[in-house]
Amino acid sequence: MNKMSAASTAVRRALLYVPGSSQKMLDKTKSLTADCVAYDLEDSVTPSRKSEARSNIRRLLEQPRPSKVKECAVRINAVGTGFEADDIDEVVRQQPHRPPRPAS
Repeated sequence: MNKMSAASTAVRRALLYVPGSSQKMLDKTKSLTADCVAYDLEDSVTPSRKSEARSNIRRLLEQPRPSKVKECAVRINAVGTGFEADDIDEVVRQQPHRPPRPAS
């Protein structure tokens, strides 16, 4: 049996996936309470709106994280789909490193 180390395991009460193509839903995350908000670029976003979703998420991540959201994540498209490199270029690589918020 394979045991996971404590460093690779996270327990969350709430994980909320939000489509990056819905500005209304992205804006709503600013007032939510959640352990983790995962901004989705994969199956909740149609291929024709992938570019728009990347830009929406990048702009959102440039702002301070909402105080009631402990963690933000971005769900990129799977490797081999042809979308993953653009996801990383637009969203992940352009983010400055931000240290984790101290526990309150």
